[in-house]
Amino acid sequence: MPPQTFHIKTLGCKVNQCDSQEIRVRLLANGWREAQEDAGAGICIVNTCCVTAQAGRKSRHAVHSAVKSGRFEKVLGVGCHISYDRPAMEGLKGVAGVFAHDERAGLYSFLGLTDGSVKDPGFINFAGHTRAFLKVQEGCDNRCSYCVVPLVRGRSRSKPADQVLAEAAQFATAGHREIVVAGICLGAYGKDLSPKVGLADLLEDLEAVPGVSRIRLSSIEPADITERLLKKIGSSTKLCPHLHIPFQSGDDRVLRSMNKKATVAGNRRLIDRAKKLIPDLAVTCDLIVGFPTETPAGVERTMKFLEAIVPLRTHLFTFSARRGTAMDGASGKVTDAEVKRRFGGLQRVAEEASLNF
Repeated sequence: MPPQTFHIKTLGCKVNQCDSQEIRVRLLANGWREAQEDAGAGICIVNTCCVTAQAGRKSRHAVHSAVKSGRFEKVLGVGCHISYDRPAMEGLKGVAGVFAHDERAGLYSFLGLTDGSVKDPGFINFAGHTRAFLKVQEGCDNRCSYCVVPLVRGRSRSKPADQVLAEAAQFATAGHREIVVAGICLGAYGKDLSPKVGLADLLEDLEAVPGVSRIRLSSIEPADITERLLKKIGSSTKLCPHLHIPFQSGDDRVLRSMNKKATVAGNRRLIDRAKKLIPDLAVTCDLIVGFPTETPAGVERTMKFLEAIVPLRTHLFTFSARRGTAMDGASGKVTDAEVKRRFGGLQRVAEEASLNF
């Protein structure tokens, strides 16, 4: 099979989907042809994730499976897991190359896209989809004690507003009716720009882009949800009445050890205020189960927190220590059996809250 065919497999977050799409569009613009996974291709690119130990295992497994399948002439690993643990990815038998986030030029060079005749696609196009992901921000300045993301994605950087609006206009022209505004730490948008702007400012400008019918936000930290942002969502005819918030716990002791800026009472007040300002608001959230400082009483408090905020959906993750974070090697490890018990209890409460919503 000719090497000008490719397949991309993406693990992880919406930002990873944006990164994969950037690679896909560049290859298509330069004469490559995309193939389905079961059809095989000259090149398989696995865009990896490392946010949890399980995500890392899935990433390595995806690379190993692509090699073992024999459907691809070459298998490459790109993205977060390369930045986090390059030796582990390079050591996988049969992998032809690995490229971190800041090595995109190296990836394109490996694929032969280096000379002056290489076409620039101009913008990322999610052809064939009603929804498009628009990455407006990269990196994170928060130092949550468990999180490896700042180590692999770097400091917070915002895309200039004029570039964001130009891309949104191109999406609309291409027929994308819905835009998902995405970022690693979306609420930090604009803090590094000069002059500084806020996410609410950007959304106001995005609403005015002709052809954009619906705007949705990806995950946003509770500390970054301002009164102005809530009012903007509540008064908009284009912004979806939805907030995905990584609360991570409903226990103050755990939040402090996570180095979170929020408190349980503050998060409760935030949701109460949000529901008053945004009609029919749907809240989805993330929770970590089995954090080293979590106690059975803390789990009960988290259950009460879920019952109070009534989320549409709760994404539960089990804690996994990540090298380079403050919680790596922390004492107080919760046994696997206890984590499973707590997970089951929280899952039941989360499902009941979803039904109540």
